[in-house]
Amino acid sequence: AGQWGQWRYYGLVQFPLPRLPSDATIISAQLRLYSQTTANVSGGDWTVQTFAPSVDSVFNSLTYPIVDRAVLLGPAAPAVNAARLGDPGQATFFDLTQDGVAHLQARLTNTRKVSYRIDGPTNGYTLQEWDSGYGYGGLGPAFKPVLRLTYTTAQIQGPQDFDLPLMP
Repeated sequence: AGQWGQWRYYGLVQFPLPRLPSDATIISAQLRLYSQTTANVSGGDWTVQTFAPSVDSVFNSLTYPIVDRAVLLGPAAPAVNAARLGDPGQATFFDLTQDGVAHLQARLTNTRKVSYRIDGPTNGYTLQEWDSGYGYGGLGPAFKPVLRLTYTTAQIQGPQDFDLPLMP
């Protein structure tokens, strides 16, 4: 995610939420992304944006023009500065804001998925790469993105990790 000359890059991740009880009240959420490389980072901020629910059902068929012009509900978490990015193989944590949690909560009553776009700096040459945990050339399955939720229900439950993101 970021900018390389005239080229703009985005990170995308989607999490299915079917295991979350329908009566869950989400208290907090944290997105964990693992750096694959920081070799092309030269400053700037990265932001996790929540896609509108309409993207959830077409996530696997997204194209760059759709991603670039998609309706976003706003930042899910405060921006992370380059100085706070994890070294390769290390996690960068995005703690969701109240708005980010509210958007996530709303997904429990409609799509039961949540989709995010990671935006990076928009000028110059700075590009952050996060690992998907899939395919060749990555760090491996232990480095998949994780959405950690803390929630309550009528029956008390604990934190739950959703570590099976859908990648386009």
